[in-house]
Amino acid sequence: MGRLAAVLFLTLWQHGATSDPCSMRTDDVPCLHVKSCNNSASDFGPFFVSNANGTVPAAQVTRGEICWDQQGIHVSEMAFDRSIFSPYTQCNSPVFVKSDVLEVFIAPVLSPLDNPQSYFELDASPSGVMWAGLSNNSLGNSSTCVSADGCAHSGTLPCTGAARFPHGLTVTVTNATSEGWTTSLFVPWSLFSDPFQPVPTDMGFKPWSTWRANFYRYDYPNGQQGDYELTAWSPTHNPGFHRPERFGVLVLDPA
Repeated sequence: MGRLAAVLFLTLWQHGATSDPCSMRTDDVPCLHVKSCNNSASDFGPFFVSNANGTVPAAQVTRGEICWDQQGIHVSEMAFDRSIFSPYTQCNSPVFVKSDVLEVFIAPVLSPLDNPQSYFELDASPSGVMWAGLSNNSLGNSSTCVSADGCAHSGTLPCTGAARFPHGLTVTVTNATSEGWTTSLFVPWSLFSDPFQPVPTDMGFKPWSTWRANFYRYDYPNGQQGDYELTAWSPTHNPGFHRPERFGVLVLDPA
């Protein structure tokens, strides 16, 4: 997309001159309208086995809610789990290795047809530890930079403690060992580059409307000595999670 065309697209998109982004998709990736937190959250899930060819139910259910407010995007997930475990205590530990984990991949996009090359991966473990990083994925078809801190160097974000990251990015975890565990992830607007910041309106402000995202889980249905199961909101039909063409679409509706 040329610079002039991109500017025109951005202007029309932000001012609602295009159709519902969900109608632009012709494949089976899910598309979810996300409400303001003042109007209640939008539900997503259950997850399905991600590396299966078809739609295969997960051994243990995962569901979530998502909404936005003046500070950013809020994602809450509930992972039903008979055997919860994670050995990690420090942020940016490899929580995706021999640990239960809930993962969120997310990026704003210019079009719902864009498969982002640049996106954030945010992985939370039941011990309250989060791994967070910026991915630069050659499988994407859109190289738009999404990070407020630039996209020249991908990799882990700096952090302290269990889950304290730049711009206020964080997660809190509640363990309920008889049923499962829950996460509350806060993704601040300030994590993203200037073009994707909310814009003022007569009613307050309007968030950037179109995002690509996926929600994943590493689960051990038979306990930590058993094999893991990969599940997702939008299954990748591949052993890997980093498949941007399979990310779902999030449409952030005005308040």
